[in-house]
Amino acid sequence: MNLKNKKVLVTGADGFIGSHLVQALLNEGCSVKAFCYYNSFNSWGWMDTFPKEELNRIEVFTGDIRDPNGVKTAMKDIEIDDKAFVKIESIIQSMTPEERGNPELLNMLRKQRIAKGCGRDLNEVNMFIKQFDQMRKMMHTLSKGDNMQKMMSQFKGR
Repeated sequence: MNLKNKKVLVTGADGFIGSHLVQALLNEGCSVKAFCYYNSFNSWGWMDTFPKEELNRIEVFTGDIRDPNGVKTAMKDIEIDDKAFVKIESIIQSMTPEERGNPELLNMLRKQRIAKGCGRDLNEVNMFIKQFDQMRKMMHTLSKGDNMQKMMSQFKGR
């Protein structure tokens, strides 16, 4: 996908991964809007370490991702390619409501039927389920209090 000259919104841009994504998108020629969590210190987290020339190329929006009005404001002028969601939507719509809530219920035969039903490759279905599972595990880890440091320690040396 060619993102050159596209305006891209990066949520969590003040975090370790988000800030690196911002830099990578800038290097690809994107116009980047960085959504950073508002704080009273006016800190942009990891983006505070960016060179001034790089920061001048970024539109920073501060707010809270849990605030629907803030998200709506942040998404103003962001182009959304509806085609990007078609693949994900077709996979999800091919699942039963029970499977959507508990993808571990899916055995290989059922995954093959979902792939066939949504017109996708079995690898795409498996990748989507794996990404969903990883995100769910990460959110569970973060919800346990002071586990952010434990999670970030996994990235040491990479």
